[in-house]
Amino acid sequence: MYKEDPRFKTAVGDTLLDFTQGIVSGVDNLEGQYVDEFLMGYDREIAGNLKISVNGTYRVLGQVIQSIVDENNNILFGNPGK
Repeated sequence: MYKEDPRFKTAVGDTLLDFTQGIVSGVDNLEGQYVDEFLMGYDREIAGNLKISVNGTYRVLGQVIQSIVDENNNILFGNPGK
């Protein structure tokens, strides 16, 4: 399939990803993002081919992770408002 083993960098410009170490945040006090959501619905058949439906969704964005680029082109991550 490959001429060479793609896990090893053999030429300049190749991208090597090492997933053996797991994912490490590297950002102190960074909290994961979450959304709270509540769904409700009601269906009623009026006739053989007629149906009335009422659906509602209540959604609250609890926590997000935002990335920005500073003046030195460093990518910074954080939780807005914290």
